[in-house]
Formats: sequence, structure tokens, C-alpha cells
Amino acid sequence: MTWHVNATIRRSVLLSAFFIASSAIALPAFGDDKKVSQGCTAAQIRSPEGTRCIEKGERELLANKPAHSLLCLGSDLQCCIREGNSFTHCEDLGRHAGPETDITCADMKPEKGVWTPDPKSIRANADRKTCSQVYTCNPPPELPPVAKAVNCKPVVSVSHKQVTQNGTCVPGSSPGTCSSCLGNPPNDPCTVTFTK
Repeated sequence: MTWHVNATIRRSVLLSAFFIASSAIALPAFGDDKKVSQGCTAAQIRSPEGTRCIEKGERELLANKPAHSLLCLGSDLQCCIREGNSFTHCEDLGRHAGPETDITCADMKPEKGVWTPDPKSIRANADRKTCSQVYTCNPPPELPPVAKAVNCKPVVSVSHKQVTQNGTCVPGSSPGTCSSCLGNPPNDPCTVTFTK
């Protein structure tokens, strides 16, 4: 019993130390309006609203529950549970009074795009065993919540938006055709930036 209690205390102390250390390392001087994390500035993170959300997340982590984290949409603060690229169970914390923190689309970090095969582009090669198919670079299916909030449009940023890849032909219903072309997506960088 004593060992279990001591282990729990040690775990709490270690987690607390981690949060304190990471905050001290990650954040610049108070009042800095440079964006640090999830669209938030250092001033927003250290604000009473931001601190309340971060402390709530720490308590939830210690209790092995899904943890809330701070999300800033311009000067609007929200406390949300992050699930992949989505934020759920958001609580509106109001606007943070401080330096202007409205996000522009140019402030958004580039996102990794998705190479999508075009089934209409499948061409069977002469050997009828191999084939080719065109892949197109597209935005990810789920855009970051900040991009949605400020109505940013995704722009594919790649030297060529389409790449033809070879693959293995899965025979179609007609002779010399392929119902699908089994291959790997291109290795070319496929990124998405944002604009109004």
C-alpha cells in the first residue's frame, strides 16, 4: 500500500516537474506576441484563461483522462480536447485582452498534403501485367481548426501537382484493361499552404 501511494506521488511530482520545465523552456518572455503553440502567443498561454485551461489539462493527465489544451483562434481562447487534427469538447474562454493576436492565413504552418490516385487515369502497359496511374496532390481531408476558423483556403504547394506512377495491373472485365493499378504514392513532397 505504501509503495502504491509513493509511486502515485512520485508520478505526480514528475508530471508537475515536466509541465513546469516545458513551460519554462518553450515560452519566451511574458508579453511576447509571437505565436508559440496551436495559434496561441506566450501572453495568451500565460493569461488567467490560458493558465486555467493548462492546469485543467494537467489534472486530467494525472487522472488518466483525455486532457484539454489551449486553442487560440485569433484573440479568442478555447479549451479543447485534441483528437488528431480535430478539437472537441471546446469551452469558450472569451477574448484575451492584450496585444493584437489575429491570425492571418500566411501565419499558418504548411500542412502535409495527400497524394490521391485518379482511377480514370489507369493505363495498362503492353505486357498486360503492369500499368500506370496518375496521382494528384490534394489538401488533407481534415484541415486544422484554426484554418477553418479564419476561412483560409488550402493551396497545393508542389512543383508539379500530378505524378504518373507505375504499378501492378489487376485485370479488368475486358481484355487488356486493368480494374486497378496497385502501386505506391509518389515520394515527391506534397504540401499545402493557406491563403484567403
